[in-house]
Amino acid sequence: MTVRTHITRSFSNEPVVWIAGVCVGVTLPFAWQSISLQDYADAVDLHTLCMLFCLMLVVAGFREEGIMQRVACALIEHAHTMRGLCASLVGCCFFGSMLVTNDISLMVFVSLAYVALHMAHRSTYLLRTIVLQTLAANLGSSLSPVGNPQNIYLQSHYQLGLGAFFEVMGPIVLVGGIAIALMAVALFPKKSIDDINLGEQQEGSTRNIALLFALFACCLLCVAGVMPYWILICIVAAVALAAFRDLFKQVDYALLLTFVFFFVLVANLQHIAPLRDALAAFAGAHAFAASVMSSQVISNVPAAVLLTGFTGDGLALLAGTNVGGLGTPVASLANLISLKLFVRFTNASERKRRANRYLLLFSLTNFGLLLALCAFVTAVGLV
Repeated sequence: MTVRTHITRSFSNEPVVWIAGVCVGVTLPFAWQSISLQDYADAVDLHTLCMLFCLMLVVAGFREEGIMQRVACALIEHAHTMRGLCASLVGCCFFGSMLVTNDISLMVFVSLAYVALHMAHRSTYLLRTIVLQTLAANLGSSLSPVGNPQNIYLQSHYQLGLGAFFEVMGPIVLVGGIAIALMAVALFPKKSIDDINLGEQQEGSTRNIALLFALFACCLLCVAGVMPYWILICIVAAVALAAFRDLFKQVDYALLLTFVFFFVLVANLQHIAPLRDALAAFAGAHAFAASVMSSQVISNVPAAVLLTGFTGDGLALLAGTNVGGLGTPVASLANLISLKLFVRFTNASERKRRANRYLLLFSLTNFGLLLALCAFVTAVGLV
């Protein structure tokens, strides 16, 4: 199958893309008089798109070379119960997101969860594992100034010191982490997996594995701000064309287009005057609540950028946009990534039914934890 055929099929089977496109079309008439092409160009985050594209190629390469399989085998061998295995996969997202951002953590560890649970013949636990991985990635990244884009932006914009940063986010992440651990105990049984036959591990090419890890290191340099995104995509695309040409067929182009539509939708919402004015009035008096609520509609990163013009309470925005990453599937871009990956790993015949079950559990756990953390922040007076 050619790359062109892959792109065509992926778009035709992705209702999320069409829904996002319809939302753009519905909001456009309300914003077109005050928005320009330059506004749209500024709204589309090329850094995020390039990072996602490069990570898709690298993670696909890891799968092809058997690296995911080896790590999955190690997890299965050291975790003798389903609870231990799934908790390890969730924990990887929680702590990994502090170092490599929630998006990258999910790209890597959700794929690893699919491989590990498939090898353990326990694929029925994939849905609840990915839901908790998403919660863990969003919360874990909240504790790090470089864990997600809004933290980087808000710390720079308000000149927040590390002491103040951790004083606010530390208790939130601690309480959220305990809640996720309790959810893991409730959702994953203590069933033995000692009887699983892992079979022979795939042996990958040493040269290819070295190249893939070098490309992954480039991705991390880009996350750290050392390497510009345009240099990253040039390097990754050139190496992939030379050594991993078939990986281009495995890129989820529908997810990339979904993000483009989402960026355009946010730009439209920001240029709808009544919505913008209402946010300005509310954010001035209730920065935490405004950031949580707006994150549910336009995602936490755009909410952080939008609300900085209406309030000087940087710590309230920091807490609100991080807590606000919980909730709806669009509250955080990481939520969309995990949803898309789950759908991708589901058989076409069961996709609709399992997607509905995923959204049900996602909503119950996300809104439950969102309400609990909002109550905690208010009760202890963190902001």
